[in-house]
Amino acid sequence: KAKYSYSYCQKLIKKINESEYDLIINSRHSIMPYIAPFVTTPIITVAHFVNGIQADNAGYNTDYLNTIIALSNYSKQYLEKEFKILDTQKVKVVYNFVSDNTQKYNSYKEFSKELTIVFPGGTSVQKSVDVILDTVYRLKLSAMNFKFVWLGDTTLPSAKKSLLRIEKTTQLISTDKRILFTGKVSREEAMQYIASANIFLLPSRGEGCPMTLLEAMREGCIPVVSDSHHGSRELLEISKCGEIVPQGDSEKLYQVIKKIIELGLAI
Repeated sequence: KAKYSYSYCQKLIKKINESEYDLIINSRHSIMPYIAPFVTTPIITVAHFVNGIQADNAGYNTDYLNTIIALSNYSKQYLEKEFKILDTQKVKVVYNFVSDNTQKYNSYKEFSKELTIVFPGGTSVQKSVDVILDTVYRLKLSAMNFKFVWLGDTTLPSAKKSLLRIEKTTQLISTDKRILFTGKVSREEAMQYIASANIFLLPSRGEGCPMTLLEAMREGCIPVVSDSHHGSRELLEISKCGEIVPQGDSEKLYQVIKKIIELGLAI
C-alpha cells in the first residue's frame, strides 16, 4: 500500500514524463489509469477479463487513454457501457493468438478407442470446478471407455472451512483407472496432455481470451465451453466449431461429452 502513496505517484509521474517514452502499454498495473491525466505519454491499456477489477483497471479515466484493448466483443461492450464511452474506436478487440506449430503427431489420439478428455482448470471457481466435479461423477457412473485428465491443483477452494475435513478433489472421487489427477505440472507437460486429448473442457464463468483454449483447438481437440459472455464462447461462435453448453449445467455438459465419445467410438 505504501508504494501507492501520494509521494510515490508524484515520483512515478515525474519519472515517466522525464523519460519521454513513445508509448506506454499497461497490462494489469492498477495504478496507471489513475495517474493517466498527469502523464504526457500516450497510453494503451489491456482489459484481460470481460468485467471485474481487471477490466475496470483498463477502462478507468478513459478520456486520458489513447486506446483500450479488449479480448472479446463482450469485453468491449462492457467497457463502453460501464465507462460511457461514446467513441466506438476507443476500445478495440484484439484476440489472443498462438503459433501454428502443432505438437508432434500423436497416432494414439486418432486410432485409440479410448477418447481422452482434458480439463485444465484445477480447482478454480472461475473455471467452474463445481460443474466439472459433478460431470466427473456422472462419467464415473457410466460404463463408457474414456480417460479424464484433471490438470492442475486438487485443493478445494473451501478446504479451510470444510466441516467434513475434505480438502482435495481426490477425496471426493474414489479411485477409477479412467480418471487421472496430475496435480501441478509444468507448462510443457500440460501441453503434452492437451495435445493428446480429444475433448477439451473449459466451461468457465469468466475468461478473457484463453490461450489454453486456442492451443487445444490448434491441436485438433473438440472444445466445450459455457455460454457465459466471454472470449471462449466468442471463439467458438466465430470458428463455428466445438460445443457451447449452458453455464452451470453439468447434466448438459455430460450429455455433450457422452455424444462425442459415442460418435468417436462409432467411427
